[in-house]
Amino acid sequence: MLSVLTIGFDITILNVALPTIATQLAVGTSTLQWIVNAYVLVFAGLLLPLGAIGDHYGRKRLMLVGLAGFAAASLLATWAQSAGPVIAARAVMGVGAAILIPMILAVLAVLFSPQERGKAVSLLIMGLGVGIPLGPILGGWLLDTSSGARSSSSTSPWPWPRWRPSPCCCPSPATPPHPDPTCRAGCCPPSG
Repeated sequence: MLSVLTIGFDITILNVALPTIATQLAVGTSTLQWIVNAYVLVFAGLLLPLGAIGDHYGRKRLMLVGLAGFAAASLLATWAQSAGPVIAARAVMGVGAAILIPMILAVLAVLFSPQERGKAVSLLIMGLGVGIPLGPILGGWLLDTSSGARSSSSTSPWPWPRWRPSPCCCPSPATPPHPDPTCRAGCCPPSG
């Protein structure tokens, strides 16, 4: 749920920081649009194809790739000094999110019984739904908090609104077992 919350607020977290981003990176409106929309465009465009790839190559492997990519791109965006790396990092974060959502939904089908599955999916969607409006609130708080504490020798002009809690991207060391030993990488639906 924490990963889905992060995906949700990452959609809107930069909106309140756009004036600061424009000033610090000396970019115009079109570049700001790319910074904001690179994440959403890639996320929406790759959601279905990456779900199919996960079914084919294994959900666990792809989920770990998505988590690692999302975390690495988040850190890259935090310390980027120009618009190009920020846009690229946001696009990679969109790829990570597009991997995670279908993989999480597919894993829910394996982990929960049909009677419990509705509750699990509801919690997942609730996390995404809470994350989207939480983005501007969290972004504003981070921007406000960091503006007073940042020194003039900071290596990044506005790191905190770009920072996404990368610990949310840490995978659980426990992988739930599947009752079918022939199941490849946890991608088989529950038997019976």
